[in-house]
Order: sequence, then structure tokens, then C-alpha cells
Amino acid sequence: MVQVHQVIRAWWNEPCCPKLKALFQATPAIITWELWKRRNNMKHGGVISEKRVIREVNKTLYFLARFRYPWLTNIPVLWIDMIRYFESYKPYVVSRRVTWHLPNAGWVKCNSDGASKGNPCPSSYGYCIRDSSGDLLYAEAIDIGHTTNIVAEVKGILHGLLYCVDKQLHPLIMETDSLVMKTIIEGEWECPWTIRADVKKIKEIKNNYNVLFQHVFREGNVVADLLANLVFYSAVVLVCMHAQSGDERTLYFPYITSMWYYSGYAFIRCINNVKGGKHMFNGSYYSEDNC
Repeated sequence: MVQVHQVIRAWWNEPCCPKLKALFQATPAIITWELWKRRNNMKHGGVISEKRVIREVNKTLYFLARFRYPWLTNIPVLWIDMIRYFESYKPYVVSRRVTWHLPNAGWVKCNSDGASKGNPCPSSYGYCIRDSSGDLLYAEAIDIGHTTNIVAEVKGILHGLLYCVDKQLHPLIMETDSLVMKTIIEGEWECPWTIRADVKKIKEIKNNYNVLFQHVFREGNVVADLLANLVFYSAVVLVCMHAQSGDERTLYFPYITSMWYYSGYAFIRCINNVKGGKHMFNGSYYSEDNC
């Protein structure tokens, strides 16, 4: 006689396509539940036919498939058709290149990022400001000690905004790779108490000046990300301005031999040095940013 655990194991171990695996694993529980409801109904004088049990199991599996794969709108209702559908399903993959984009003429763009080696752990933030030609106007990265990643993100946004307001760099596009911070600033999510004061200042600046917040993927925010992470290796506050020479735009950092933009790429090279008893990182960085 076949035991229940053998049936369950057979469903779980049945070879099938990945999208059917979750449905196969849920099927024994769904069937058992429908049989239990039929047994209780019949015990108390009700009548439920076998066809109705099969129909209820089929319906539950259909709704489970719709819930698990909401982007698939044409899932068949019948179980046998559902199996054929998923076995022949081939996902349509869409890829796109993520890069940094120039702001419109007359606008300035500030990219910010926060870095944290844990949560909480040593953290830092960095931001860079560029005009509509892609020229660097100002960049800064600061170590802010032990804190969380969301605090580092909000500090980067706030200090970038404060610098732009102080230097009258607006209209401004504030770009961050933290979707959490963007939704909090836009008021879609509730603000955590740890960053409530900083978010309040950001919203005041946003309301009083022409500031547009945008989310960008990390691949389009590599310069700010690199600046924020560079602080962990250099153990100094990094501030840079820009000086143009031909097609190259050179950035000057303390104790960094060179950093330049050329044909859409950003390069940084560091040297060994000791500042404040801390040994600086020796090596080179490379990051792509379509300027």
C-alpha cells in the first residue's frame, strides 16, 4: 500500500522545469486539504463529488501559478494545459546598458552614494557635481565613523544638496542609487527615526529650490560609489576640484598621484604614504562612467 509520505516525496522529486517545481511541491498539500474538506462535509451530511474536488484542486493550482508568476497573463486554467505551457515557456530577456547621462542644458547633476562595511560599521559618503557638459565642478568624500548604510546614504544626499545651495548650483538633479532613500524623500515610505532630522532638511531644500530627485542603478553611479569607498583605503577627507587640459579633465586629491577622465572612463592611482599614523592604499582603481 502506498503511504502518504511516499506520494509527497514522489511529487517533490518529480523531474520538471523550474517554473513547475513550486506547483508540484504544493500539489500534495492542496489535494490533501480538498480531500479533508470533502470528508468533513460528508461526515456532517453534505455531498461533494469527486469532480468538484478535482475542480477545486485545479482552481487552487491556477491561482497559485498566477500569484507566483504575475507577469504571465495567459496561464491556462486546466492543469494539463498548465503543464504544457510551462514546459514550453521561454523567458523573453530584455537587457539595457546603464550609464550616467548628462543633465539638460542649464542644469547641474549631483550624484551621491553612501558606503558601509557592515550595518552598523565604519561608513562614509561621497558625492560629485557635474554640469551639462559633464565637467566636474566639485567632489567630496568623508569618513563618518560607525553608523548604518542608510545614514551614510542620507548624509551623502544632504551634504551634496547643502553644497549646491551654498554655491547656487541649481536647477539641480539629485541622483542616488538608493531607491529606499528616494521613496522616503518622495514621501512614499515612512521615514526611520534615525534619519528623520536629515530627511526633514532635505525636504525643505527640495521645496525651496528647483531640485529633482532621480534613482539610478549602481552602474550609472560609479564615480560617487568609488569616492565613498576610496575613503576606507585612504583614511583622509577627499576633496577635489577640476582643471581642464585638452581632452582630459584632471582631478586632484591629497596623496593621490592622478585621477583623470578620458573618453568616458575614470582612472585613479594612489601612492603609499602615511598620514596620521595610518598607511594608505597602494594600487589603482578603474571605473566606467559614460560622461
